[in-house]
Amino acid sequence: MFKYLSAIKRIAVPDNSDLFDSNTFYPRLLKNLKKANCELIIESPYLTTKRLDYLFPTIQILKNKRIKIIINTKDPAELDNEYLKSEANKVIAKLLHLRIKV
Repeated sequence: MFKYLSAIKRIAVPDNSDLFDSNTFYPRLLKNLKKANCELIIESPYLTTKRLDYLFPTIQILKNKRIKIIINTKDPAELDNEYLKSEANKVIAKLLHLRIKV
């Protein structure tokens, strides 16, 4: 067994890897979003107006640059929480109005 484990290829972890919390995640996310030059795909199971409001100015900039934006999320009908369902429906409507593929 130990021979087998030693034969497994090790995955390199970059030296500049960071862990984020609720205070540091979104500023770094915005910085990275602004680097998009062709297409942006966001995977987010939950969409809320608070999060969209924070990302909206950057999303507008990307749309103005004709960057293709796709957001993959859960179908609001699959959510158990009524508040999250309502939020998701509001956000999806706003994104679709901007011609963002959801």
